[in-house]
Amino acid sequence: MDLTYLRLIVNEKIPSGGSEADTSFTDVELVAIASQCSNSLYLTASEVWRIKAGLLQDRISSYSLGTESVTYAALREAYDRAIALSIEYKKKGSVDTDIARAFSQTPPDVLHSEDEDE
Repeated sequence: MDLTYLRLIVNEKIPSGGSEADTSFTDVELVAIASQCSNSLYLTASEVWRIKAGLLQDRISSYSLGTESVTYAALREAYDRAIALSIEYKKKGSVDTDIARAFSQTPPDVLHSEDEDE
């Protein structure tokens, strides 16, 4: 699997001059996730976005101090976007899996004639 492209579509690109430690996932973690997703690029992307959504959900979304309250709408929007991307990539991955499964089937022998048996 092309980890560089995976990092690109899950917004985990290693910064210029940086390392994988500057991202949310190491290459080893991405490979482990990919192995759980049958090494499908899009199913792996879906799972990474789902994990990222879970990480966002754990952050503080609002707080109150006295009579004032602050809400972080951007975190909710980021969570919603991560979930939407997870769903989108899962659909793409499912289509890829269906196509691969179709091409891995042995086609029926419809061109075989009885004359060839003689």
